[in-house]
Amino acid sequence: VVTHENEVEPRLNEIRTLLRKSQQDSGRIDGCVLLYEQWEEVVNMRKCCPLCEQSYSGIESSNVLKEKIRQRKEGFTKDAEKLIHKVKDYEAMQNELLEIVPYVAMLKQSNSEKEGLQENLKKAEEKLRDVEVEFAKSKSERDIISQKLNVIRNVQ
Repeated sequence: VVTHENEVEPRLNEIRTLLRKSQQDSGRIDGCVLLYEQWEEVVNMRKCCPLCEQSYSGIESSNVLKEKIRQRKEGFTKDAEKLIHKVKDYEAMQNELLEIVPYVAMLKQSNSEKEGLQENLKKAEEKLRDVEVEFAKSKSERDIISQKLNVIRNVQ
């Protein structure tokens, strides 16, 4: 879950990493399943160990090995199914985040523009205060000059 715009990119990178790792793990597991399937065939056809090629004299020994291989293959198959679900989940999360990325960029740009506008507003308000002070001074000076002018007129 992403709660802030600054969390989107890191979360997207995290999901991409998890997705890549899950896909790699899935590939490894698929390779293991394939290997165990090949071993199963070797044991069935040659009646020997697929690694050391030692033959088995009895069917019982061969059946024990077949069962171990089958169990391991089943375990990997279950793991592969879990990873497929993980990959789908990560892909869905990645797609959701990718849909959000343009909006996050727009939000960041809007916030940046807002900050710029707020700064401009602050400067304009300061200039307004300066102009108001200057206006008050000018008005005061004008009033003084006007009074002096009236005094001069009255004297004449």
